[in-house]
Amino acid sequence: MTEHEQRVWEVCHEYTSVKKPDVILDPPYLLRRLIEETGELAEVVAVTYGVQYPNRNVTQEIADVYNTLVMLAHVTSVDVEAASKDKLEVLRDRTVKLRQTGSF
Repeated sequence: MTEHEQRVWEVCHEYTSVKKPDVILDPPYLLRRLIEETGELAEVVAVTYGVQYPNRNVTQEIADVYNTLVMLAHVTSVDVEAASKDKLEVLRDRTVKLRQTGSF
């Protein structure tokens, strides 16, 4: 976990424990939160590109999704940085194969 991800975990965990002291930060709860935050992000994107929902900010909603994802990664022991690097390598390999053969 990066230093920033650790800070995200600490701040979000503290906030959640104060706001909802009975909540257990387990994967099912965090997945529900991630879906909720993603829905809010979808509304903000809709506002930005046409549909009107006042007082929403794309940057803040992306941060909510990111922070919740970091928390979910923490409680499931996923190293987000390593997983992202691995996935980027897979995508690079697929890109090379697509360019060479038209399929992967």
